[in-house]
Amino acid sequence: MLRPGKFKYYVIWCTIAAVTVFAWIFSLPRNESSNITLMLSKSFLFAVFFMGYYYIMNTRNLWFVVGWGLFTYGTLLNLLEEFATIPSNIKAYFGLFLDLSSVAFIIPGFYNYLKEKKVKERRKRLLEEKCKVLFRSSSDAILIVRLNKIVDCNPKAMELFECGREQLLGKAIDTLSSVEQLEGLKQNGILKKLYLAYQGKPQFFQWRFLRCDGSKFTAEISMSKFSVDKEAFAQITIRDISEQEKTEKELAEERKKYSALFDNINDAIIIKNVKTGLLELNEKAIEMLGYSPEEVQKLGIDKIIFRNEPEDPKEKLELLIKKGHIPTCEKTLLKRDGTKIFAEIKISLVKNSNDEPLYIQSLIRDISDRKKALEAVKAEKDRARKVFDAAQNMMVIIDTKGVVRDINKKVCMILEYKREEIIGKNWFDSFIPEKTRDRVKNYFSTAISGELKLHECFESPVFTKSGEERFIVWHNTYLKDTKGDIIEILSFGEDITDRKKIEEKLLWNEEKFRILIESTGDLVFTLDRSYKITGLYGKWEEKFGVKPVDYSGKSVYELFSESNISQLEINKKSLEGGSQTYEWSMQQRGKRLYFQTKLYSLLDSKNDIAGIVGITRDITKLEEDRDLLRIRVKFHSFLLETLSKILQSKFTENPFKEILQKCIQIIPEAQAGSVLLKENGNYKCVATVGYNLEELSPLHFSPDELMLPETEEVLVIKEPQKYILHSKCSKALLNPKEFDRIKATLSIPVVINKEIKALFNLDTTESPEAFDKTAVEMSQILGKALSLLLERLEFEKTLKEQQKMLEFSSTHDALTGLPNRRFLFEHASQQFALAKRHGKFLSVLYMDLNGFKIINDTFGHEIGDILLKRVSYRLKDSIRESDIVARLGGDEFVFLLPDTDVSGATETVKRVLENLEKPFEISNKELKISASFGIAVFPKNGKDLRELLRKADEAMYIAKKNNEAIYIFQDN
Repeated sequence: MLRPGKFKYYVIWCTIAAVTVFAWIFSLPRNESSNITLMLSKSFLFAVFFMGYYYIMNTRNLWFVVGWGLFTYGTLLNLLEEFATIPSNIKAYFGLFLDLSSVAFIIPGFYNYLKEKKVKERRKRLLEEKCKVLFRSSSDAILIVRLNKIVDCNPKAMELFECGREQLLGKAIDTLSSVEQLEGLKQNGILKKLYLAYQGKPQFFQWRFLRCDGSKFTAEISMSKFSVDKEAFAQITIRDISEQEKTEKELAEERKKYSALFDNINDAIIIKNVKTGLLELNEKAIEMLGYSPEEVQKLGIDKIIFRNEPEDPKEKLELLIKKGHIPTCEKTLLKRDGTKIFAEIKISLVKNSNDEPLYIQSLIRDISDRKKALEAVKAEKDRARKVFDAAQNMMVIIDTKGVVRDINKKVCMILEYKREEIIGKNWFDSFIPEKTRDRVKNYFSTAISGELKLHECFESPVFTKSGEERFIVWHNTYLKDTKGDIIEILSFGEDITDRKKIEEKLLWNEEKFRILIESTGDLVFTLDRSYKITGLYGKWEEKFGVKPVDYSGKSVYELFSESNISQLEINKKSLEGGSQTYEWSMQQRGKRLYFQTKLYSLLDSKNDIAGIVGITRDITKLEEDRDLLRIRVKFHSFLLETLSKILQSKFTENPFKEILQKCIQIIPEAQAGSVLLKENGNYKCVATVGYNLEELSPLHFSPDELMLPETEEVLVIKEPQKYILHSKCSKALLNPKEFDRIKATLSIPVVINKEIKALFNLDTTESPEAFDKTAVEMSQILGKALSLLLERLEFEKTLKEQQKMLEFSSTHDALTGLPNRRFLFEHASQQFALAKRHGKFLSVLYMDLNGFKIINDTFGHEIGDILLKRVSYRLKDSIRESDIVARLGGDEFVFLLPDTDVSGATETVKRVLENLEKPFEISNKELKISASFGIAVFPKNGKDLRELLRKADEAMYIAKKNNEAIYIFQDN
């Protein structure tokens, strides 16, 4: 056919020819001697040229069109000779001109035609080659399908389906589809898509395919139709999106994590959308401010943040865009009740990949308690200053260069100087006698270097302003900066000048004490009032390697450096004339030794307390027996408590966590642990103490991945680092440093019916020998108790599952899984109450299947049951989530539609009927079924479910009687 534009030119040419014919006929005389045979032959020739010109005009060859047109015009003149007499000169010259002109145009036109044909064939071959290259090198799989059979495929398709070309060719496209399709799709659904593609409607969708090895993958599909030699084909392009699907799932998980962090973080978070201006608050922000999200959105954040000083919002915004965050600042927030809270606010900007701002995130931390603490610290400093000045002992603060930085009033009183005369002076050069100055400076250097021991005493004389020498006992402690470096020494001084005189009188009694103590097996020491050792009696050197002569005059704290005796404890009774008994311990040659020390007041001749006498006795064996007894009593108490809870089912949701904590408390040296529960042959971590349960719980360990093979015996695994662990197990143990610190592991198996069901692992970082025989014995008993707990938990789990099944079966139809009459009436009472309260409609639909009995009788009950199930699926797909469809029995169903009037109920019926119109394919049989509906509406047709059911049932039978699908109950 001609194109519209060329048809126009053809009509014009025909018009010109017609006008010419009529002009010649009417202007020339008629030819009276016409030959009919010659006229017919010339007419036939003209018709041939004329029709040929019609098709030649389809070409784009101008030479050919003009030449053929002139030929046609020449035949027209020959034909006119039969109708009119043409002058001989016109016929001779004009006819010759037309013949020569047409030949002159046709020859180059024919040449151009052949040339263009050759170019077109070359282009066609080139296009075919390009298509083949694209087909073979495409990154997507391409299948060429005729009807539903694969007739060609590219290499990517063979790679994607993991099979050869011969295996793919000839296969039906639906045989490559997985039975388990995406939600809402069926295996044969691809044939419907293919049918639509053949109708000229390109299809784009996602589908799940099967590889030749049986594995599945999800792909994006595009289908389009093309024709070759009038035969229809379909091109199916397949792109594997399994990785994309996996990425989307991971992204969803990350969103869940972010949501959990956003909702559970202890700080308030407010996020503002830059484009929409909407605010998002977490639970902590709502709790902190007292506003609902809607109130914050309405007020705006500026009404909540109380500005202590004027700020330039534009400057803040520019800083935020430039740096991506604003430095942390402190602000006052106004709560909903009008109270103010102090908060620390950090604002940051969240951008997308194109560096465009998306959200402004504000992290708000309530620092009201910190503010109160700072005020309390200030008050404490003022109080400390008062205590400092009111102290009865000398208190001097000296810097690292020996310069006095602060003193209390007692120093001024003893040295007889004013405060300003002492502050800023060098303590050693100004107030220490020259004979002891070097010794005191050496001691001070030791203290500044950090080698000073707590409660260490140092005695040195000082000069007063009047020149008197007073003896002072100093107790020193460090003052450090925030980095932990020593910057000053605080010295507490006690004037012992008068006590020195008394000590001289006590020396004569020393020998008496020595003789008395040598005859006993105890260790005795005597102290003066400043707690300096005045005598050691007994086998000190044999027991502790202490020579009495080396400790004479030294502080008692040097002798009992590892004991629990403190200055306050000694002062409490001993220097008041009372007595005290202390038990203390020390480490010696890798063993802990225990001692008992009794302190008594030492009186002088005037019955005044001059010092202290202490008697020390070794009670190591007694203490070990006590410890063992305490451990066993505690263990048996825990065991009785555990057994009682097992019998009474008083455990929390995760009893293993509670028991593991108790085990670590009662098993000596246990510090951390984990519980591995066996499920389906693999171990899973269900409780930890000292480890991160969130990192361990997702992992599963097979028995081969444990450090040692399974055994019913309690094991002590020393230095577990020596054992090669499975890679994922090693990664789960926090970090290598913590794992290397574990010295031993106590593994307690929980055995039920000679099968290990769980492992309680207790870890220690103390020593490989930490878990002794006692710990193993206790663990064996504990394992039996835990077996009872595990049996109880498994029994309760089974019982709960059975209970759920019974509850479901009592309220749902056994065949279709739809709610039954009981569920319908229980749920309806609530829906009717809501409808009455809010004045809303509620519709009840009574449905009966038409022709079901015939199908049941014809094909059998098994086919009938399958049909009822399929019908129930379509019924559920036709209603809203708030609606209920229940099976009353047989082929009768009831719909309960809250907040639905007559028109809404009618629309629901139409959806159901539309879904039921599609045939059901069951056991290679195509079954069709319809339904009749009766509709009754609350409150017009009734006030409760029973009344509406009765009236809807009546309406349904009227519909059946009238061969109608729907009948709405009318009270008249």
